[in-house]
Amino acid sequence: MKLYGHGRVTSIAYDNDNIRYLNMDWSDQDEIIEVPLMGCNSTVDTKSIEQVEDEMPEQFYNWLEA
Repeated sequence: MKLYGHGRVTSIAYDNDNIRYLNMDWSDQDEIIEVPLMGCNSTVDTKSIEQVEDEMPEQFYNWLEA
């Protein structure tokens, strides 16, 4: 499986609604890594695009526009 947006977790934070999110040290957008596909016990949390847009912190959008 290829990952196009990845990074390392640097800390845990909470937004104004007390929803937990992870502060990330994001990779360069051009950097792609290949990792083993985890099969049935996937570590990928599938969500709708609306959920993702609502839950991502501003830091993510700053990285995305870089």
